[in-house]
Amino acid sequence: MARVRTIPTLILTLTLALSSCREGLHYHRFCNLPQEGWSHRDTLCFAPDSDSIRGDNRFWIEVRIDCDFPYAALPLTVEQRGGQCSQRKRLSIPLSSNGRRLNGKGLRLLQYRNGPFDLQPGTKEVRIWHNAGYVKLIGIRDLGLEIRQARP
Repeated sequence: MARVRTIPTLILTLTLALSSCREGLHYHRFCNLPQEGWSHRDTLCFAPDSDSIRGDNRFWIEVRIDCDFPYAALPLTVEQRGGQCSQRKRLSIPLSSNGRRLNGKGLRLLQYRNGPFDLQPGTKEVRIWHNAGYVKLIGIRDLGLEIRQARP
């Protein structure tokens, strides 16, 4: 009889624990990049629901790459559009600590998270492209954007 009560209690506890991890999360999406490489002309567009995002918010850029990605950093431009004005920011996401060994999380597919950065109020679209010149970046699988409410 005690076992019958334990299972629903355990399920409820796990559900509450997992849902609390998403507190303050407004938006979290990934865009897949082509296997043949990410061209400098390819712009990734993220369109969060700006009506549901109120107050002071931050965003993070997330990247998933193959272990054989040949660069130590990923130069990006992030443009926030909408609201009162557009804002561009140049970023360099470090992928290795010593220029040789990649230090992302994972085994065959490494994940990096860079931020937080301030999100402009009223942002309707976030556009991201790489600044690595005319080369096609091969080995980047996904690029993501996460928006969370800033903690006081």
